[in-house]
Amino acid sequence: MKKMKIVLIEDKPEEMVRAQRAVAGAISGTHLDIEMESFRMDMVPLEFVFERLEAMKDTLSGVITDLHFYPRVGHSGLDLATVRKLQQDPPPAGLAVVIWCVARGIPVVICTDSYHHGADVTWFNDVGLRAAFGDRGAPFSLSDACNDGGENWNVALANLVYLVNKRNEEGAE
Repeated sequence: MKKMKIVLIEDKPEEMVRAQRAVAGAISGTHLDIEMESFRMDMVPLEFVFERLEAMKDTLSGVITDLHFYPRVGHSGLDLATVRKLQQDPPPAGLAVVIWCVARGIPVVICTDSYHHGADVTWFNDVGLRAAFGDRGAPFSLSDACNDGGENWNVALANLVYLVNKRNEEGAE
């Protein structure tokens, strides 16, 4: 397998540590050769992430993104009350990342804690993806929560590796 270059996008520091550990474990425990870049969305503006993704799109193998995070933006002009509301109840800003990736044919996996977000995530995964992509399958997947209530980064990474391999096989035909 050739070297994979992946990007991790997450807003919670503890989840980013878990994501990085999952990748490190996959590298040491398997034959995977992975180069990783990560963005903590509580630290960098969304515009910066898109600029970096655009700069690396030709060498990027795939992306794993959180679904709900506060999309910190450079000079958004939002008042403080609106910013605080968005921080407390983050929108599904990860969908912007999914759209960016799908539009460029880059495999992407959403890794989210779905029990925390409820029916909107279940509908998206069970109905929305099937309706949008039918039998050919979505060019991305949604990784559900793990037993301890955190995000399941091991499953997300396995899903991403599968999607990258599938894309590479289809490209070789």
